[in-house]
Amino acid sequence: MFQTGFAVSLDSDGNLDTGFEVNSTEFVDLVYQPVLHTIAAGGTVNASNVASVVYNETGAVDLIINNLDTAIDHPYHSEGSGSLSLEDAESVSYNTTNPIRRDTHIIPASSWAVLRFEASNPGVWFMHCHIDWHLAEGFAAVVIVQPDAVAQMTIPSANTALDSVGTGRVVDVARASSAVTSRRSSIAGGEGWAGGEAARMSAGSGTQAAFQGLWLAYK
Repeated sequence: MFQTGFAVSLDSDGNLDTGFEVNSTEFVDLVYQPVLHTIAAGGTVNASNVASVVYNETGAVDLIINNLDTAIDHPYHSEGSGSLSLEDAESVSYNTTNPIRRDTHIIPASSWAVLRFEASNPGVWFMHCHIDWHLAEGFAAVVIVQPDAVAQMTIPSANTALDSVGTGRVVDVARASSAVTSRRSSIAGGEGWAGGEAARMSAGSGTQAAFQGLWLAYK
């Protein structure tokens, strides 16, 4: 379940902090240690930085999303899997006959939705508000599918090089540029895991097919 909404709090210095939270967590952009790399190394998500849900097994799963904002409708976008809208706050039962299929859905203020997708595509998938400044203010979370399978993956060296690009808040621009260039070359050349994913998506099968899910519920 994801509980989402605008929040006002005090930071460690006593200053007023405003932003959007998912499960009482404002998303922290972990540029040099993406969540995918952490899971691939056998680690777990730090809930104080990133809200998450984990699905360990293959199969259809239902995810409840509550929009706790009283005056803001939010467009929720899920990467890695489309979904079926099954039910909303005004429904009396799941719509499993022919529910809406999409990867972005607007959930009105003070409402909720249930979405269903097939947890068959191992990875760490981003879910966020599609209003850019809401995302910039922390409105994001991740859906982790089959972490044990992710831990068996080998992340390309072009990706892991990004982990060591920055030292604290200082960015080595030359190394960052080199890593990104190498990453693009790997994808273009079909090299390794990243290239394989790109090739399957361009071919319209495999990963791309796994993205097609269904929203189950909405208001």
